[in-house]
Amino acid sequence: GVVRVEAKTFRYSPNDVLLRPGESAVFEITSMDVGHTFTIDDLGLDSEIAAGQTITVKLTATEEKTYTFYCAVPGHREQGMEGVVIVSRERRTTSPGGGSSGGGGGY
Repeated sequence: GVVRVEAKTFRYSPNDVLLRPGESAVFEITSMDVGHTFTIDDLGLDSEIAAGQTITVKLTATEEKTYTFYCAVPGHREQGMEGVVIVSRERRTTSPGGGSSGGGGGY
């Protein structure tokens, strides 16, 4: 499916995405303010997003693992601009007042 992500002022929304092994997702990442990146070191991914622009990145989850994504612009990650892609066979649930913000397909 398509996962829409907003990058803005030291955060991604959503900042957690759930996928199952073998599932593919197209991430549409929009910078709502200044330039950012969408970087996942474990996948060798480092895509720039110009201010006000949208990029697309296709990911296929191949193994159960948690991948951290972050903004590599100096100072942004240190201010909390990161999130996770959780790849798991288990169904995830959300508890009231916390937990997953969703965004992933297949659940």
